[in-house]
Amino acid sequence: MQSSDNAQNQKDSFDFIRFIRPLILSLESIKREPFQLRSLSIPMRWEVTRRHPFYQRLWKDSADFYRKETISTNPFEQLKRESAVELLALIGISGEPPDPSTPFSKLGESELNKAWLSGAVHPITLRGMAGILLATLPESTLGELGLYLIEASGEKNDKEKQSRDKSLSKLISYKCDALDSFPDEPLVSVNPAASQRLISEAIKDLHAQWKNKRELKEQRDRSDKNIKYLDVWDLREGFSNEGTYDVSQERTFKEIAKEQSSPLTTVSNHYRSAFELIIGKPYSPELWWNTMGVFKLNLFNFEHSVVSQLRPRKSRTPRPVPESILGAEIDFLNQVTRTDEYELTYVELMAELKSFIGQGLSDKEIHERLGVETENPVLIETLTWMRSRTSEIEK
Repeated sequence: MQSSDNAQNQKDSFDFIRFIRPLILSLESIKREPFQLRSLSIPMRWEVTRRHPFYQRLWKDSADFYRKETISTNPFEQLKRESAVELLALIGISGEPPDPSTPFSKLGESELNKAWLSGAVHPITLRGMAGILLATLPESTLGELGLYLIEASGEKNDKEKQSRDKSLSKLISYKCDALDSFPDEPLVSVNPAASQRLISEAIKDLHAQWKNKRELKEQRDRSDKNIKYLDVWDLREGFSNEGTYDVSQERTFKEIAKEQSSPLTTVSNHYRSAFELIIGKPYSPELWWNTMGVFKLNLFNFEHSVVSQLRPRKSRTPRPVPESILGAEIDFLNQVTRTDEYELTYVELMAELKSFIGQGLSDKEIHERLGVETENPVLIETLTWMRSRTSEIEK
């Protein structure tokens, strides 16, 4: 039983590595543009986020990290959790991620002030403020500020308030240009005693400055259209209200156009708009394969029925990933020794299959190229799916 658990742990570890390694090596194609997510209403932010393929794949490991769930015997478990947290941060996710099956109405919608629901303005948490300090202040200033925080934390006794006051006094008298500078974020303090007219005029001028500095164009409220875009996406990608993707429920653009009584071009354009909402980047065939494609390939359960049959590959030289990108634990992933049977990442395997399909090879010929000796039902199912998607994705 012990050996069986160890084998499962090893399989899970390499499965995770095969999935996230390509993501690490193409961070710019994953990272959302600044303010892209914040331009949406909060309900729409959740709808596009829970449909994101990386959220679908990584949310559970990230949630386990925040919940401090018991670590299994798998030595990579903590590494997986930390990696999931940092990768989800690239698509705008911070804090414990909810289950994608959760409707927005159960995420505290009734407790949110309507002013925040528009997406035009939103509160910033104390964690967010601390994050800005960590990201922008020089090391020497962080060190000094850290000492003040430690001093203020003190033991809970009668002197606790004195400790805080002492630290605040030191902070005020501490001469530091970095602390007196303004963060590169549209943050302001509003005087509630001022008239609404004066506040509106001041914010209007600041808003113009912020948009000009970031070269942001004026955007119209497209909330109603966004819902239509996601309707097309859900039908094409097989996304259900349960928050999961089912490849067997995918429909073609022609089927969707017929069902919605819409022109085929309209359906295609709505799908591309949904793609940009969810992924955060304009649609391209390559980006689709490297996001939705690799995620859905993962759903076919290759590790059990196909990968173990592939002939050994020549070892590739790992591409180094600087610690400054995602931290030392991500760099460590590149140095993990892998056995031949687990060598291909999902992106690499998908690229091979796409190449074979592009060459017009039959299922039998592809089996031979991969070194799979007997006909494999999962591989045949996957090839059929990839051919069906290629006919529309590449257009």
